[in-house]
Amino acid sequence: MKLIPLALSAAFLSTTVHANDHFNFDYIGAGHAKFKMEVLDTDVSLKGYAIEGSNQVNENWVISAQYLKTSDEHSFNTVNEAANTVALHTFDQDVNATQWNVNAAYLVDLEENALLEFKSSIGRIDYNEKMLSYERVVDTHADHTYGDLLQYSAEAHTSVFGFDANYHINLHGNFTAIVGLGYQHLKDAQEKNELAIKFELQYEITDSLSLSARYQNADVYENHFVTLRYNF
Repeated sequence: MKLIPLALSAAFLSTTVHANDHFNFDYIGAGHAKFKMEVLDTDVSLKGYAIEGSNQVNENWVISAQYLKTSDEHSFNTVNEAANTVALHTFDQDVNATQWNVNAAYLVDLEENALLEFKSSIGRIDYNEKMLSYERVVDTHADHTYGDLLQYSAEAHTSVFGFDANYHINLHGNFTAIVGLGYQHLKDAQEKNELAIKFELQYEITDSLSLSARYQNADVYENHFVTLRYNF
């Protein structure tokens, strides 16, 4: 009779290892990132890069971190001519955003090709915007020149605390997908508590390389990034 519980334990351990073989949580990666948020009723879309890393400490626990740096620049000059006047307008805008977060997750095996991940995170978002607008008008008839200079600078930051549940599933062969739902608390933002959703698709190119595409939406901001990961 003692063989029965031993056999059941061996079967359970075998199933656990087999399920984890479908998913890899040990990697470092880098790639393209996009950050989008609404500022003064205007959608700001920034592009840059993302760096990420993850390590499965033991059978159930995973630690990970991400760093995103995005920016955008706008610059133009215009010349408008009218009766006896010439107007020259120069405009420069520089916007930057930096994000980082550190995560701890607990894994629960569901079946052979699926698992649940419960993840808590802490991070920060820094936003910086600078704008310069200069208009110079020349009155050719009166030989008179006047100008108008406008400079604007704004900085903002917020700490971000989050918790989410992510469902991992092996779709077919080398394809895996993640669907997540969670909550984020933005400490220094006007709207502090937000529902967060996440979708991710990953393709394992080789045992050592994989390609990941992820979309995250926390209502007040969005992240899109595609990264190439080295699995170890």
